[in-house]
Amino acid sequence: MDGDTGEQWGEDPGWRPSLRFLIPYAVLFQRRSRRDPITTLRILYLSFLSALVLYGFVLLFISSFASERDGVGWAIGIGALALVNLVVVRLVERPLSCESDAALSAAYRNRFFVRIAFAESSALLGFVAAFIIHGSWIYFFSALCSLPGFLRAAPSPAALMRDQEELNSRGCARSLIEAIRRTPPKSW
Repeated sequence: MDGDTGEQWGEDPGWRPSLRFLIPYAVLFQRRSRRDPITTLRILYLSFLSALVLYGFVLLFISSFASERDGVGWAIGIGALALVNLVVVRLVERPLSCESDAALSAAYRNRFFVRIAFAESSALLGFVAAFIIHGSWIYFFSALCSLPGFLRAAPSPAALMRDQEELNSRGCARSLIEAIRRTPPKSW
């Protein structure tokens, strides 16, 4: 049982503790206790997602929405990259390890960052393309193309339950949520 909150280690704390991150400076006034590792993953997820929104916000001020050059080739390439990323990420990621709680937790975190990296790559290519074609519309298109990858990477309660069911079907009796909450990375 977690001494700070009184909840069980195997319970998911939900998104509410992570949403405080979206309020500017709220993190500075938080209690300086050890943050829950699932909440930290969700804060990281929200920070990657909010970065894409902020890139688009900045582009609105430095580039017109319509482009000076034809960007259809870029749009086709970015759309294809997003589709390829959805397929390749499934081939690259490894199944969750059930050797120990630490191995399970590390495997989940590694898979999380691999999924984020693949999802973000098409949006970042769109950011570069916006400067090449002098039009911000391509970035918004690319951010929309990266959305399915971001949704797949989200550490939501439903996704954690799906992963737990997959572990159970492989004969693993370990709790994914408990493993993540009990074994934070050494650098945290």
